[in-house]
Amino acid sequence: MINYGNDLFKGTAWYYSRYRPLYPASMIRYLIDKFSFDGKGQMLDLGCGTGQLAFRLSVWFEKIIGIDTEPEMIQEAIRLEKEYRLENLEWFNGNLESFRKKFNNHLFRFVTLAKAFHWMDREKILDMLYEMIAHGGGIAIIDNYSANKELLPWQLKIQQVVEQWYGKKRRAGNTTYSHPTVSYEEIILN
Repeated sequence: MINYGNDLFKGTAWYYSRYRPLYPASMIRYLIDKFSFDGKGQMLDLGCGTGQLAFRLSVWFEKIIGIDTEPEMIQEAIRLEKEYRLENLEWFNGNLESFRKKFNNHLFRFVTLAKAFHWMDREKILDMLYEMIAHGGGIAIIDNYSANKELLPWQLKIQQVVEQWYGKKRRAGNTTYSHPTVSYEEIILN
């Protein structure tokens, strides 16, 4: 796993909470139907950022725990939780391993990894989560990345502008980032 440093997302929480696209209602409805959410059990939102997905699903669980490694993301999630007057959310600043060491008896009915799985040691995370999922529970890995996806004209233009100003390599923390070459499906099937 690449070490991007401790400041990978520092300074981005304000922008995430305001400008990151909402998760579509059709996806939320699909998850509710597929996993038969009924307001019971606990959900874990791993790599929760500022809580956008946890907020959308908050009425469907007794409790949701959001975990993120960036303190500013958690602080913004707490601020938004108060603004939205929600009461069934808890936030943990750290990674899944440190959460398990502190709270090793949690079982979750549902786990989300939304646009965050690619930053993690994916095989290790899935191994840890296996023991944390209640019988009949599940995991949703939510991402719109596809290695074979052809960019739309407007996306190509944005890519050109970004490359002009920042270069061809995507900077991430104290190094550069390239998307994993092994698909999520391949990791899950192994």
